[in-house]
Amino acid sequence: MSRERDVEIWARELDGGARAVVLLNRGENAARAEVTWDLLGGSRRDTALLRDLWERQDIGPRREGYDLTLAPHSAALLKATRDNSARA
Repeated sequence: MSRERDVEIWARELDGGARAVVLLNRGENAARAEVTWDLLGGSRRDTALLRDLWERQDIGPRREGYDLTLAPHSAALLKATRDNSARA
């Protein structure tokens, strides 16, 4: 778990090695939330395939991490899977 001001990031490993990531804004104002792959046990040099589970949309490959702005008292639920095809 990581917390910066009113933003919390929770992560858990799933079967197969992917990670479920919850980004939570507990504040009264919109806030930027950022998750980096080293926070999830990887490296900032890694590339991960991201999917927004609540929106049911692929975000696509992201290198180093991902950030978004959360509305007050809102959350996002993501799935991050290491992209082994990006390694050369």
